[in-house]
Amino acid sequence: MEILAKLFGPVRLKVLRFFLQHQEGAYEDKDMAKRLKVSLPQLRKELKILESVGFLKHRIAHAVLASTRNGKRSFKGWYLQRLLINGPLKKFLFNSVPFKNDEVIKRLKGIGKIKLLIVAGVFIQDDSSPIDIMIVGDQLRRVVAESALRTMEADIGRELNYALFETHDFLYRLEAYDKFVREVFESPHQRIIDRIGLKAQE
Repeated sequence: MEILAKLFGPVRLKVLRFFLQHQEGAYEDKDMAKRLKVSLPQLRKELKILESVGFLKHRIAHAVLASTRNGKRSFKGWYLQRLLINGPLKKFLFNSVPFKNDEVIKRLKGIGKIKLLIVAGVFIQDDSSPIDIMIVGDQLRRVVAESALRTMEADIGRELNYALFETHDFLYRLEAYDKFVREVFESPHQRIIDRIGLKAQE
């Protein structure tokens, strides 16, 4: 992630990842700034640069309003141009692990007493797992954890599939052969924190 951010710049990298993950539809700059956690002026600067090279287009789009049956709202949104380089570029930008293990731990600091931290999916470049990250601990501060995960999503360019469990709940599920927990352990994953002792049980 650090090398790519230096090559493209952190904001442009976020924008590129976002559009390569959302290749359909048009998006408003204000909404993107909020989702990507960047300032609106910074975002608009990068959008203009990517428009100038033909990567993005700016056009009038329409959104269906949920509050009315047939109502539509018009807005000027940004959308991805269909280019031959999109496939190779996406492979290049997403073919590297987004965060090293110590960076994941650092980002989750302060969410509670983590007993087990598992990364899978996007963190190990394997889509066969039902999750990207699973956190097990005591006195977990869910709001703080979700805020940290939202920030990570902004850097990665897509939503994360995650699970948060208090230790007693996780152990109950483990002993009961919970289907979801079983699928996580049967799929490729990495345990970067294990204070429960699961490794010793293997």
